[in-house]
Amino acid sequence: MGMAPRYLPDPAFLRAGVPLGQVSRHVVVNTDASTTGWGAVCNGQTASGSWTGPRLRWHVNCLELLAVFLVLRRFLPMLRHKHVLVRMDNTATVAYINHQGGLRSRRMSPLARHLLLWSETRLKSLRAVHIPGELNRAANALSRQLIHPGEWRLPTQVDLLRKDLLSQGMGTIWHPRPDLWNLHVWLLDGTRRTSLAFPKP
Repeated sequence: MGMAPRYLPDPAFLRAGVPLGQVSRHVVVNTDASTTGWGAVCNGQTASGSWTGPRLRWHVNCLELLAVFLVLRRFLPMLRHKHVLVRMDNTATVAYINHQGGLRSRRMSPLARHLLLWSETRLKSLRAVHIPGELNRAANALSRQLIHPGEWRLPTQVDLLRKDLLSQGMGTIWHPRPDLWNLHVWLLDGTRRTSLAFPKP
């Protein structure tokens, strides 16, 4: 226990407190990390990257926490001075964000501290929530380099054979069924729009 105080939550965060009452509106960011890279989705926009060098040997929990920082930095123009809710399928990272650190991992604690100090001056608040992996498919695929965020695609009004993970309907449904438009694409009323089907090469 002699080492424990080094990993306790920062007193500055404890003095700052938290807003009373429920936050009425969050900007939701879905993130994921794998041993090869990271991926994220926010407001219909995607981001991803690959790990290199020593990070290829990091524990996946550390990679998940680092991925959150990289994602927030990438999407900062959309997130600045907003309440941000990060959704992921890694319970350890959720705990380290919401508890402002922890005692179980010496590697995760400095990563969490860096993330929170960075967020303090840029975001109104930062919270994390765990979701099942099947509800995080797009970020998961991006982190594993299964899809590329800049992949060529036709406008969604005309492309009926687009990849499920890149599909974009007239509205965006991420929870609880991110693939809902795809399931019902043939049931959509097409009387007022022209739709063409182009098979992928």
